[in-house]
Amino acid sequence: MIIDQPYGAASNYNTAGYPINGTVATLDTQRLTAALRYELTNGLSVYGGAQALRAERNIYVSLATGNPLTSFSYRLNADSAWKYGFMGGVAYEVPEIALRVALTYFSDVKLGMSGTEGLSPGAGGANPTMTATNFNVTMPETILLEAQAVSLRTHCYLDRCVTPLGMVFPLRRTATRMALAASEAAWCRTLTM
Repeated sequence: MIIDQPYGAASNYNTAGYPINGTVATLDTQRLTAALRYELTNGLSVYGGAQALRAERNIYVSLATGNPLTSFSYRLNADSAWKYGFMGGVAYEVPEIALRVALTYFSDVKLGMSGTEGLSPGAGGANPTMTATNFNVTMPETILLEAQAVSLRTHCYLDRCVTPLGMVFPLRRTATRMALAASEAAWCRTLTM
């Protein structure tokens, strides 16, 4: 079970003297995903499941140009019920080095939004008279590529440390070999923690 917020927006224009001063817009979403995974072989797996999505929008636009023909205020407050879609993907994992690469597809979800909206032409900064509104919004399909790797074993030599992914970290040389070996061992321990 995964709970996330796949889409969102927040803007607030709060600068005196700016024509759209007072304009605010937010979009909040919540998604619940339930998935099952089947391991095929050698770290390769497939997974799929269902997603439930809902959204809430709040918009207030104020345009005060000083001219009643081009000034207006608009407000929208709307939310949706939970709507459903599906998801699926493939993953490859190597536990020894904590490597995981996953490609996931999420279907689009059509949301029926309902709420109130209002428009006040000729007056920026006004509070519009609100009326009921209904409209549809389609949240787009998405493809998500995730990759993570954490080195659990690092091999250290006198002049470098090498991770399982082949990254090389050079070590500084000191005046004596004994000091060099001690500093390399200490530095390599910090890499593997």
